[in-house]
Amino acid sequence: MEKGSSLLKLTGVLMILSSIIVIVFYALLLLGVGFIAELTKGIGDELKVGVSLVLIIALVAAAIQFIAGCIGVKYHKQPDKAGACLAFAVVIILIAGAGVMFGIIESGFDTSHIVSISLGMVVPLLYLLGALHLRDLNKK
Repeated sequence: MEKGSSLLKLTGVLMILSSIIVIVFYALLLLGVGFIAELTKGIGDELKVGVSLVLIIALVAAAIQFIAGCIGVKYHKQPDKAGACLAFAVVIILIAGAGVMFGIIESGFDTSHIVSISLGMVVPLLYLLGALHLRDLNKK
């Protein structure tokens, strides 16, 4: 097995595991918001809608990451499928970048955002490198 395809498989597995954790966590939070909304009818409805919308967006992003991870694991030995892996890599990097930008807009830039950027972008960038290597295997 080539190194690039191993990297794609490894990062795919990491993305699958992390997205499952995020999906479970945010789904529970969404249920909690629904429960609180039911208990406090009419009080802070706009805030509840806003929080629910953010949680739904995060769930969609995690689902996309889960799909990308599955594709990476499934196609890590198939260089002809590198295009799909590359497309998902770009989408995941854009989602991670958008998350960092929203965090900076919300609370301003500080040193914690440097750590967040570093940690949040490592796996998607490694996934991209694995997909690029897989694409290069197709050219050989």
